[in-house]
Amino acid sequence: MQLSDNSVEHRLAQLERSLCRTRRRSNALLVLVAALVTLALTDKPVPPDTVVAKSIHLHDDRGKLRILINARAGVSLLDEEGRPRAVLSVDRSGPGLALYGESSQVGTTLNVDSAGPTLAMRDNRGRTRAMLTAIDQGPALILSDSEGRERVALMQGAGGAHVGVLDGSGSYAWRKP
Repeated sequence: MQLSDNSVEHRLAQLERSLCRTRRRSNALLVLVAALVTLALTDKPVPPDTVVAKSIHLHDDRGKLRILINARAGVSLLDEEGRPRAVLSVDRSGPGLALYGESSQVGTTLNVDSAGPTLAMRDNRGRTRAMLTAIDQGPALILSDSEGRERVALMQGAGGAHVGVLDGSGSYAWRKP
């Protein structure tokens, strides 16, 4: 059976219309997939000046770790040997700053807790030798001997100033008032 020109032309026009619809649908589907992929890749847009990390390690030119930052330990500044020399942290009791000498024992700590701020200085054996505090009861300066025993105390309380010299057993050898 032979087809007429009219029916071939009609079929060709239908085929062209169908092809145009298919192309439009394919292009729309392609645009939709591209948009979904873009949204998936940019779930939470982060500004370029923000770093999001659990830990940050900064190394010097020789590859040695010099600064360590993380939520658990705070910010630690390390010397060339990898020893912490300064640590800034915050825990349940409050913020703290520790400065260390050649060893982790010698140094100074500054802490602020619910009672108030305290500055403590330790010797090479790790014993607290001087402490300055400003608690609710009043400020105090405590000086300790080489064994870590309190020997001199200067305090200001509600009743006035108190100065005392303690003996090796912790009893006052002299005090005023």
